[in-house]
Formats: sequence, C-alpha cells, structure tokens
Amino acid sequence: TGANAAGGSTEATDTGTLGKVQCELGSAATDFEHRDYMSELARCQRYYCRFTPGTAYGYYPFGTGVASTTSRVIMTPVFPVWMRAAPSQSDSGAFFAYDGGNVAVTGISVNQMTAISAQLYVDSSTGFTQYRPYILYNNNDAAAYVAFDAEL
Repeated sequence: TGANAAGGSTEATDTGTLGKVQCELGSAATDFEHRDYMSELARCQRYYCRFTPGTAYGYYPFGTGVASTTSRVIMTPVFPVWMRAAPSQSDSGAFFAYDGGNVAVTGISVNQMTAISAQLYVDSSTGFTQYRPYILYNNNDAAAYVAFDAEL
C-alpha cells in the first residue's frame, strides 16, 4: 500500500487475468449468468450476419441460385438463426457467378427479406443462361462480403 496525493491509501497490484466479470446497474447484485459461446454467438447473429471469405480464401461460395433471365440470378441465402426483424442488406467487393464458367456480377439487390432468409437479385450485364443454377463467389477478393443488419 502507499499514500496518494489526497492522503488516502492505494493498493499495489500485480498483473494477472480477470475473468467472469458481470457489470450491473443499481446497488443489488444478481447471480452470475454464464452463457456458452454458441448461445452468445446466436444472440449476436439475431442482429447482424455477415458472409465473408476471410483472408485464407480467394474464392468463397456465398450461395446458390437460378437464373430467372439472361441478366439476373435469384439467390436465397438462409441466415444461421432467426434475426430479430427483417434485416437490411449490404455488400462490398468483387463477385462472379459460376455455372462451369465465370459471369461477372454487376450488382446485388434485395427482392424480398424476412427474419430467416432473403431473396436477392444477382445481376450481370454479360449474360446468364436462363434456368441454369449458379454459385455466387467472391472474385479473388478476401475483403468481399454480403451482410444483413437488423440492429435496433
């Protein structure tokens, strides 16, 4: 212990790890609530879900769909958990659709959105083959993502 400038005492402490801390408002403490990792992740995914390849993958499959026209694929990604509300969608990066050959993607937009899945339009100006299945990939862009946000 030592003295501080106001005349009180201070405690000398060593370095260490502090775990199982629970902060609360008010003067009454409640029992410690421990949630396992998977439960906590599912709670977080109710508000935000992001599909991204990370740095290890040059080409990551984001989802599958079928070409409804020669310029559009309809893709229906399913969220890992029910979101708290129908989310908004955002994306960034370079993408292509694959059906045995690569078709450059010019845009991704929302057709319909619910709390459990989305129906996305994947557009291209170079042309899809109507009624063929396609897989949406990032085009060697590790920072590419498709995200769904249901924040309050």
